[in-house]
Amino acid sequence: MVHLAVLHRSRIAAQILIALLALIGAIMLTGCGGGSSVPAATRFATSYAGNWSGNWSDIDGTNGTSMMVIAVNSVTHTASVTIALSGGKFGFAGSQAPLTGTFDSNGIHVAGPAGQSATVTLTIDTSGQFSGTATNVSANVTSIDFGGPSTPTSVTMSVTLHHADGTTDTGTITLTKQSA
Repeated sequence: MVHLAVLHRSRIAAQILIALLALIGAIMLTGCGGGSSVPAATRFATSYAGNWSGNWSDIDGTNGTSMMVIAVNSVTHTASVTIALSGGKFGFAGSQAPLTGTFDSNGIHVAGPAGQSATVTLTIDTSGQFSGTATNVSANVTSIDFGGPSTPTSVTMSVTLHHADGTTDTGTITLTKQSA
């Protein structure tokens, strides 16, 4: 009987030791950010990376296709966004040179040239809000403001074109992520 009591106590001690080790491991992982070694900024940026496609339309009923490619480098914290819109409604058509920039704990921030003389800025903040402007777009379109909500799989942006004669046009661009 003595041997059985010792074995039983040893088994209980081993179970307590295992439970303590599991608890210590959980505490250590929690202190490290939940066990993920990937920074939140990188997780956010890479969730948006990929190929996107969709449509655009304006208040007059004109419409076309839209495409976007978002690429991120998690080592250098750089990002690029390439946007292509069919037709000439926005002052530039077809695929443009990538907008380049960085990502950080506030979101993705890119800028660059578009069309003949336009300069475009785009930010995707960590709440998923897209916002941006295009300036010096064309002789007829002086600037474009755009923005709207998004998720890592869909974007809906309202667009306002400001014309040289003081009038404006409004429209919408919708995009859905096709692949990472």
